[in-house]
Parts: sequence; C-alpha cells; structure tokens
Amino acid sequence: GHNLRIKNILDKLLGFIEETNSIAKKTSLKLKYTFGLGGPVSGKFIHPIGITHTPEGNILVADFNSSRILQFTSRGTYISEFGQWGTLFGLFKYPHAVATDTNGFIYVADTDNQRVQKFTRQGEFILAFGVRGNPEEIVGACFSLSADRDNNIWVVNTQNHRIQIYNSDGKYIRSVGRMGKNPEDIFEPTSICCLDNGDYLVGDQSGYSLKRFNAQGKLLHVMQKGSLDCDSIYFTASHPVHGIFVADTWRDR
Repeated sequence: GHNLRIKNILDKLLGFIEETNSIAKKTSLKLKYTFGLGGPVSGKFIHPIGITHTPEGNILVADFNSSRILQFTSRGTYISEFGQWGTLFGLFKYPHAVATDTNGFIYVADTDNQRVQKFTRQGEFILAFGVRGNPEEIVGACFSLSADRDNNIWVVNTQNHRIQIYNSDGKYIRSVGRMGKNPEDIFEPTSICCLDNGDYLVGDQSGYSLKRFNAQGKLLHVMQKGSLDCDSIYFTASHPVHGIFVADTWRDR
C-alpha cells in the first residue's frame, strides 16, 4: 500500500490562483502535528486516503484499508470513529473520500459499494444515494466528492467522464462535464473541489491535471500535466491564504 502524503504545490500553482482568485502572497507552511500512526486500533490508521474538516474545526479521515471514518481535534487528539468493512448501510468497502456540509452532515464516498452515504456529525447513518435510478444518477466507484456553498454534493463519476450533483437529501439534480481531451472537457475525472465563490476544481486524466471552472461551467484556467510534475490527482483542497493542495497518490507525496 501507499503512504498518502499531501504535497503543497503552491509555488507552481501561485499563478493559477492569482489569475482566478487574487490571492495576495505566498506563505510558508511547516508541519505542526502528526497523528494516527499504527492502526488498526481506535484512533490509528491503516491507509488514510481522504481528509476534510467539520464546521467546528475537527478533522475527519477516511481510512481506506480499515473501512472507517475517524474524527480528531485540530491538534490530532482522537475523538471517535464509525464504520467497518461491509455492504450494509453504515458500513463501507474501501472509502476514498469524506466531505461535510455547512450543517455538519458527513458524506462518504463508499467506493467499492458504489454509493455515497450521509451521516450525522455523530456518525449515525441517514441515507445512501447514487445506487438506484436512471443511469445518469448512478455514481459507480466514486473516488471524490465535495459539498458546494448550497450544500449540494458533487460526486466524481470517473467511468462516465462527468461530475454528478445531488442535493443534501440525495436527490439527483444534474451533471456537468463532457467527455473529451480538450481543456474544457472532462476525461476520467478523479477529484472534485467546490470553492466558496461557486467555482470548482477538477482533476482528471487528460493532458491537463487540474482545471478551474466558474459556477456556470465556463473554463477559467488549466494546468498542463507536465507543468505540475504530478500524476492523476485524487484529492484536492483549497485554502484562501495557503493556496491549493493536491495528493500525488501514485508518487507517494
């Protein structure tokens, strides 16, 4: 297995940010805490792969190999966890991503079960979606998801070259993206990140590793794969000061 690390590529992405979001300056980042080493006992990881924060500032981690979601304080103190390997509601098979909305609800990309599950902030199962309905509503083996400013949930559908959007009750709204390898197209998307202003970032497996679209779906900027020295991006996060962070999964950084 891999040891997933988050790579700060701010130096190469600074122009990308300044053109589209007017971030004033770079800031240097330093490691503050390391936690969760050792698994599989409570509070320990086997293969952490997805991470997000709650409205209160706690940290949620999707642990891929143990099929759990773990919660920590911002300083890395263990709080709780939920889930285990299985197919029943509330259980997971190799979850890749976790997201929260502004109300504190938790959404998990339950990858091998090919669904998204919604939980309370205490980890109690509410509903699952993306497993039934018309073909455009099925999520398949989803690797990434993100909540937008309206608490809609955007889910990557890699096989069908699109991003599917659901409301917080799991009702399908629409899809964005068109298959192709042109800059404005989406080809085998692997990550999605919704920004506070309505824009969204897409990582895919075309010749353009990272793309930024506005709320209307207009392409604003792209980064070609060679310019990033980065393979497919499976995790993307944005900070208004520190820039954009991506996980270069297959290069372990």
